[in-house]
Amino acid sequence: MTITDITVQSARLAAAEAQFCTTDFGYRNTAVEPWREDGAKLVRFVQAERNGQSSLLEYSVLFAPDSARVICCRVFDFTEALAEDDDWVPMFSAWRKGGWYVWNIARPEGGCGCVSRNYADGKWRIVCDPRRDEPGAPGDFTYASRTEAAKAERALIAEQARALLHKARCNELPPHLLSARLVCDKHGYQDFDIEGHPTVHRACVPNGIRVGQQFNVYHGEGMKSGAIWTGTLEGSLRKFACC
Repeated sequence: MTITDITVQSARLAAAEAQFCTTDFGYRNTAVEPWREDGAKLVRFVQAERNGQSSLLEYSVLFAPDSARVICCRVFDFTEALAEDDDWVPMFSAWRKGGWYVWNIARPEGGCGCVSRNYADGKWRIVCDPRRDEPGAPGDFTYASRTEAAKAERALIAEQARALLHKARCNELPPHLLSARLVCDKHGYQDFDIEGHPTVHRACVPNGIRVGQQFNVYHGEGMKSGAIWTGTLEGSLRKFACC
């Protein structure tokens, strides 16, 4: 990660936090985990309550490539997606392109469920089924009725939710983000405020620094040390150990 990448990451953190603090999805947040990076998204787990019930949510903010411009934000309720309810009944409304929306299904990537039989064979299918490349190919699942297709989509989303939780909890995503905010680029070096590092709160990187050279980092109560430049600010700070 370059210094420019760190700057974009810091701006994304600020933008994501602003979205989180100003968007009301109808829940009362009770506990919030740090942001994690997932491709072009920043995501975080949130414990929340609604109508007296506790839920585990994932709040995510999607950004435009290489920038901090927010494209969209969404919340996904894991507790609702994983709930077992033998009496669950789908809520349908007509889709303008044919087929039916299923309003009481929420997809992890955003949007509601959707089923249709507008296919050459007239069979019911989940419209956005990641297992299917095309009708009739391997992974093409069909259903006897609209309701059966909706229930199958709900079961599929529960599988996706379990996989997402497993991925996050097994630390396949970085557990914490390192944030570096450029505060000054005069006097021949770039001065950063650092957040998310266990010890370092400031770093001063000389212009034109080369791999293996030292730059100053500040930690603790007024302490200064030399860190080795590894090619990126993030990598250098993660490698730094205060003796």
